Amino acid sequence: MSLWGRRPRVGRESSERPGRVPLGRPGRVPLGRPGRVPLGRPGRVPLGRPGRVPGTRARGPVPERPRHVRQIGAVLGVLGLLAAVAAAPHASDFTRRRAREAPFLLEHVSARGLSRVPVEEIAAALGVERDTPLIDLDVAAVEARLAAHPWVAEASAARVPPSSLRVSVRERVPLAVTEAGHPARLHAVDETGTAFAPASSEDVSRLLAVILPAPAAVGAPDPNLLEALRLAAALRERGLEVPRELRLGVAGRAESAELRLRGFAPAIWLELGQGEAQLDRLATLLSASLATTAHAAVVDLRFEGRAVLRSTP
Repeated sequence: MSLWGRRPRVGRESSERPGRVPLGRPGRVPLGRPGRVPLGRPGRVPLGRPGRVPGTRARGPVPERPRHVRQIGAVLGVLGLLAAVAAAPHASDFTRRRAREAPFLLEHVSARGLSRVPVEEIAAALGVERDTPLIDLDVAAVEARLAAHPWVAEASAARVPPSSLRVSVRERVPLAVTEAGHPARLHAVDETGTAFAPASSEDVSRLLAVILPAPAAVGAPDPNLLEALRLAAALRERGLEVPRELRLGVAGRAESAELRLRGFAPAIWLELGQGEAQLDRLATLLSASLATTAHAAVVDLRFEGRAVLRSTP
């Protein structure tokens, strides 16, 4: 209900006690007993805007609203305009034209979740330009272009009226390195067993190196790489360090794997898929620090219940 623009009306004369200021609309003489004191606190200022006489139109300056109220109003106005444009073709031409003018043009892009990926690469992958109308941004296309970056596992984007775009990414975490691609070169491997991007020198020096019978495909999960990561995780659960090298397909058997541990000279042969018993034997062997293993070239754990020391591979 509007409080502005209403003309005062005069009603019937009061029949109440004289001297009373009766309740009612401003400027109207309502019914009541003459002389009756009006309800309310003595000297109370009537409700309304400061400086306004009840029953009259406002003539003086209107007090300025608080800043947070103005900001909320501006945001609601922007959202209402964007919603109106989204309702096209029912939106008017004026509304659609207004949504493609300042201040609704793209001026700022923020990104969250970046660690390894340079900001410049993310900015190039967005595929959007400054001063693009915010309503014309294809958020799904932006997310698809971000997800195509080798180091990005997941990406999301959202418009932030009136002139911003916010993107969030989850980067891949390298857990190992392996040769992949044609020509083959060392690539980082993530938790899904996917060789996704060329490995840095730091990754090569600190991560598990997985050697496959043939180079892996880039950008696709490899079951052999995934099995190697599971084996490395099982070793960590037993308090052992991550191997520096894991070779799949040794001794003429595709199911056999060879481990090279840091600070332990002999190679360790395991049979993939034999369960956790052989890893328990390996943990026991390493904790015992047997002097005989120092002269062995291979510690073969593929035989149930025992470890075979070989002088030659």
